[in-house]
Amino acid sequence: MTRAYPLLHVLTTTRRIEASYPRRSFGPFMMSTDGGRSNGDADRADANEDAGSDDGNLHGENLVRPETAHIPERSCSAAEAESELVFFNTFFCPYAQMAWIALNEKGVADRAEFVEGLTIVGGDYQVHPRLRKLGHLGVPTIYHKSSGTVVGGSTECIIFIDDKFGRPNQLIPENVEMRERAVRCEQLLHSLFTFQFYSMLLRQETEEQDRAKKKLLIAVERLVDGYVGPYYLGECFSLADLSMAPYMDRMIVLEHYRDFRVPEKGPTARWHEWSKNVLERESVATTRQDRERIIEAYRRYAKCYVRNNWYQRVFFQGY
Repeated sequence: MTRAYPLLHVLTTTRRIEASYPRRSFGPFMMSTDGGRSNGDADRADANEDAGSDDGNLHGENLVRPETAHIPERSCSAAEAESELVFFNTFFCPYAQMAWIALNEKGVADRAEFVEGLTIVGGDYQVHPRLRKLGHLGVPTIYHKSSGTVVGGSTECIIFIDDKFGRPNQLIPENVEMRERAVRCEQLLHSLFTFQFYSMLLRQETEEQDRAKKKLLIAVERLVDGYVGPYYLGECFSLADLSMAPYMDRMIVLEHYRDFRVPEKGPTARWHEWSKNVLERESVATTRQDRERIIEAYRRYAKCYVRNNWYQRVFFQGY
């Protein structure tokens, strides 16, 4: 299904996000203001439905590396007293990782209190009480204490972080042409790449998996076609790179469960150069999780153990 993408309009008309900022509709994965799903969080959608609610979302030097619980090493009381932001995160969500990378790029991750907003309990999600108290059920979510602003959704959080903390490291380029290229890359990720990524995992039939593999390679080719190097826009690390980073990191999941790897020769060859450059960048490297833990977290997708039937509606009955 093809959906309209308002992100380009958002970026070219305004950079301000207020407490009432609505949930935008970007693609097939997140609950949106018009009742559809948008790119963002399949995990958020699961949490919403598992909780039986229509509510939305809530979530060095200055880099923060997670401990086992994926929360910076300081007590909650100390973190609450010192922090400017509360960042609701979870280790298995690629969209939460995008927002975390943005915080690192701005050098403000150490000014945020990290809270594990969602945890996996059996086949379900458990929502942190503080997240629920704010009226939200998903990650990533940022609560800005001084202004009272609550921002949820990966793209919304990235825009907020980029606007609030300004330069250096402008994630959404000021140059219109470069900004549009970065946005188109992010749109391609959410409109094609992620759908085939999860389709390959969820489909249990070999024929369906092979079809998803072919379509995912087409997405990779289209993404690489716009890659300049060392990052998508050249020397500038941008929205395009930080949006792709979590999925570059999770390609190990497809290799483990579906024996899929992007070819190192041919039209997809430069994917590996791009992926290496992105994953080795310090702001990204400090957000990466243990390989085996990520693989285990995605087992429920690969074995189709997800309790929520939303995946069956999208991937098996059509959307």
